[in-house]
Amino acid sequence: MASIPGHIKDEVVIIGCHRDAWVLGAADPTSGTVSLHEIIRGFGALLRNGWRPLRTVVFASWDAEEYGLVGSTEWGEDFAEWISKHAVAYLNTDTSASGSRWRVSASPSLANLIKQAALKVPHPTIEGKNLWDAKNDDGPFKPAINFTIDAEFLESYTTTQEELRAYKTDIGPLGSGSDYTVFLQHIGVASSDEGFGFTPTDAVYHYHSIYDSQNFQEIYADPGFHRHVAVARHMGLLALHLADSFVIPLNTTQYAFELDDYLDKVSAIQSASSSNFDTLDLSRLSQAIKKVQTASCALDKEKFKVEKDFKRILRKFHRHHSSHRHHCGKPSRFLRRVKDWIKSIFGVKPHNYQKVSEHEGHDAWTSLLEVNGEDLCHFGLNHPRDGLNPEHLWSDHKLDLFEYFDKPGNPGFSNYHVPSRLPKKLKKLIKAAKRIVKVNKKIIAFERGFISEGGIKDREWYKNLGVAPGKWLGYGATTFPALTEALAIERNVTLAAYEAERLAVLLENLADTIEP
Repeated sequence: MASIPGHIKDEVVIIGCHRDAWVLGAADPTSGTVSLHEIIRGFGALLRNGWRPLRTVVFASWDAEEYGLVGSTEWGEDFAEWISKHAVAYLNTDTSASGSRWRVSASPSLANLIKQAALKVPHPTIEGKNLWDAKNDDGPFKPAINFTIDAEFLESYTTTQEELRAYKTDIGPLGSGSDYTVFLQHIGVASSDEGFGFTPTDAVYHYHSIYDSQNFQEIYADPGFHRHVAVARHMGLLALHLADSFVIPLNTTQYAFELDDYLDKVSAIQSASSSNFDTLDLSRLSQAIKKVQTASCALDKEKFKVEKDFKRILRKFHRHHSSHRHHCGKPSRFLRRVKDWIKSIFGVKPHNYQKVSEHEGHDAWTSLLEVNGEDLCHFGLNHPRDGLNPEHLWSDHKLDLFEYFDKPGNPGFSNYHVPSRLPKKLKKLIKAAKRIVKVNKKIIAFERGFISEGGIKDREWYKNLGVAPGKWLGYGATTFPALTEALAIERNVTLAAYEAERLAVLLENLADTIEP
């Protein structure tokens, strides 16, 4: 494992792939490992050019995945409390290239961001198209007169594609089968998994066999390794968005409204049954979903406003201080006071002009050691997304504005009172940062809200009541798993009523948690 410490150390983006194979493993997992290494190489280039992420980024190469997701699961269980507190998202690849069609599954909160990033990545083999277009690609071997496909495989493949198209985002939920499992199913971390898979018109991919060889990879799966690169580009861009956005770009509202589809599936099972399922009352669950949707929409309004306000304050700093330095060639009196106070912390005497009041000011300003007066003079307009360069705000030569408040013994943003005698601009900056931290904690808490300590009946390790691998589906996902399986598998209306109630309470608590 390796990490790139961010300016905000208590928010972490994790990227991983396993490295063990059953036999040769050219596709599974070597192709994924190659893509992971390319992401690391790209981040290394950014570091050498002076970049540092806003949030910490962790890279993981898991062992013993094939034997039962052992490496990632043991790590996840050992550090579950830390992961739950700090992880923003987990991005996984396992097999980045075994065929022609790009496939991605993820938490619904990541779906919009995944599509936005895919639209920016060039198609690996067709000029003028993008990675999102590759979701509909087929293999090169078109049907001939005597061309036949195994009927059972074709039925399964067709059903899977139809189920995927039923999702409004074109991105289906995650079940299990790779290292995201412990993060999503056991701890409640928004997760994704992607790679190019084979279609009925691709060369047959001999999964977990001696034929998963480098020869197969170079001739059939990915000649030229262009798909390896596309996956690396997409995951790297996804990670950059998650690591560098002021407000964490997880779309809780997309997930909240997708819960309606989950409930519709349950209702369809209820209606299709000849048993006494009509006595099952799902009204409280339906109301709980609406409560989550309302709370998430309110959170959206708050996060858009706080980010807009924060960026506006930074732009004002830039305009004011750039203009002042242009005309006067010196920092403003306010900035001189800021710098002198910071110098005094390290025992350097200030200039002899009037100092900031110390009886209230010093204690207040001690909390703001992260704000380096020199940096406040030099806000740039070089950021690729919004014209701001965060490196002018988050400097390695000081503590971090966000980071400080979450250190043991320090006040914490949620408990910190901004003193009245602070300079007006600095006070506004602190208040805006405080609101961003509060919003981000609620965004992270959203996915955690689906975790029930009681877990799912007969497999309590799986704690996510929003989605889980189906009991008899292997890797396939089942939404509202405890409730769905109480009806579809157990055929037990009493158990279904209990699960509906348990899920409703969980969602009501989730709504209260994310309410701004």
